[in-house]
Amino acid sequence: MPIIEVKDSIQLGQRVTFTLRQSSTPQACYILQNRVMLPDAVTLEPDQPFEFFPEAPGNYVVKGPGCEASVDVLESEDSCSGPVLTSQIWYPSAWTAAVDRGYESAAMSMLPRIVPPACVVYDLGANIGLYAREFLRLTTNRGYVYCFEPNPLALHYLSMNLATTDAGNYLILPLAVSDGFGTTELVVNPDNLALSSSYFQKRGIRIGVQSVALDDVIESYGLRAPDVIKMDIEGGEVVAIKGMLQTIEKYKPVLIFELHGHHVAINTLKYLGAYDWQIAGEDRHYTASQLADTFPDACLQVIGVIK
Repeated sequence: MPIIEVKDSIQLGQRVTFTLRQSSTPQACYILQNRVMLPDAVTLEPDQPFEFFPEAPGNYVVKGPGCEASVDVLESEDSCSGPVLTSQIWYPSAWTAAVDRGYESAAMSMLPRIVPPACVVYDLGANIGLYAREFLRLTTNRGYVYCFEPNPLALHYLSMNLATTDAGNYLILPLAVSDGFGTTELVVNPDNLALSSSYFQKRGIRIGVQSVALDDVIESYGLRAPDVIKMDIEGGEVVAIKGMLQTIEKYKPVLIFELHGHHVAINTLKYLGAYDWQIAGEDRHYTASQLADTFPDACLQVIGVIK
């Protein structure tokens, strides 16, 4: 009878290695994440390690015909706590709250000097509203914030987190930003709302969402012209930038982008040579080509201001 070898537990951030033993044929298996089945099958080859990168803590099971194995992915914060209220923001769990507070601090600290009162901000990939709440505070009632978020799970938290601000100067658009009108496939991780993606090869639940080009929606929906564009769309920057070039050329907004790796940086920044760039938390300034050439194969937040 086939068996699947796996460690009993690992720390979040490590890879899980599943190995199929005592089998002469491959096995089509499914991964269960905290009792939620990830619908895309994985194929385990006999005696060949299969690596899987968990994106959230909890219990993972790989299950095939006549064989099953489980591993606990550990994290210091409670991953099963349910929604928590931290600093007036609702998070899906305690561990996501801890991750968001630490990860976003560098760029958040730079916002007061690049987001003046009365300006109009486009928050592309608003997620649960961490940035949007700060944008509302900085722009005051004289400004306006447009939040684009296609993930219906994140959308629930976003709506709740902005409603508690008592601000009336924002609009939530349940849309993915791309290079044109249409439908795109979004992969949603049920336990990590920050990692929804249409472009990375992630495992999760696939849903169809409406996509738009920013150049089109400003006129179509009668939106105000942007002074600041923040974009964090998990690898979709390369496609989205093509659909906003007219907007950037016409209005020359400040850009706050999260770029996901060297390839994405090269193919996004090549359109943005008129901007002066900084990496969040650093004082050094770059041209677009300098930043693209030195960009690591990692995820970094960068700020661009017209020269």
